[in-house]
Amino acid sequence: SWIVLVFGIGAVVCFGSGAAAGAPLRLPPPAEWLWVVALVVFPTLLGHGLMNRALRCWRGQVVGVASTGQFLFAGLFAWPLFGELPSVWFPLGAALVVAGVWIVAKGK
Repeated sequence: SWIVLVFGIGAVVCFGSGAAAGAPLRLPPPAEWLWVVALVVFPTLLGHGLMNRALRCWRGQVVGVASTGQFLFAGLFAWPLFGELPSVWFPLGAALVVAGVWIVAKGK
């Protein structure tokens, strides 16, 4: 997939510019590697892959507006994983995004 190529080039550029600036290369401790892999797989490969697939099925406007709902998943996953409760504004924001997606999806 082209996503792997893009992020691979990004990694090379980041490591190269860090080395050129003289920054030491420090990998995360082994206990955090699972979190790094989870960040690579779920939001990056799976999330962008699903968005690319959605563009084949739906209009770009619908996918673009629906992608603003990514904070819904972040807020819902942060609750059980990190014990972070969404603020009182979270349901209002969620309702606005869902309403926006519905309006765009129903449009001609």
